[in-house]
Amino acid sequence: EGEDFEEAAKWFRRGAALGCPESTHNLATLESIGRGVPRNPRKAAAAYLANAEKGFAESNRMAAICYAEARGVKRDDARAVELYVAATNVSEAQARFEIGQRFLLGEGWLSTPNKERGVRWLQ
Repeated sequence: EGEDFEEAAKWFRRGAALGCPESTHNLATLESIGRGVPRNPRKAAAAYLANAEKGFAESNRMAAICYAEARGVKRDDARAVELYVAATNVSEAQARFEIGQRFLLGEGWLSTPNKERGVRWLQ
C-alpha cells in the first residue's frame, strides 16, 4: 500500500532521459513486470542491455536473467553467462550468487551440477 508506480515511472523516465543509469534500470524493472507502465519485457530487456553496456552491474545481471529465462529476448545461455560474468567483474554480488547457484544445482546452461565451480563462484 502507498506505492504509486505510475508516479515512480514518471520520475524514472525523467532520470533516464537525463542519462541516470539507476533511473533507466528502475524504469526497465517496472516495464518488465507492468507496474505503473504497460508490461513490455522486450523493452525492458533492451533497456537492461543498453544500461549494462554502459557498465551498470545490476543491469548486467538483469539482462543475464532475461537471456537465461527468455524474458523479452530469445533464450541464449552463452549470452547469459557472458552478462553474469560481466556483472561479477564489477563486484555484483547477486550475479556471483546466481552463477554459483546454477553451477551447484545444474540449472540453466548446465546439464549437470558442478559443485567445485559453484563453490568457487560463491566465495
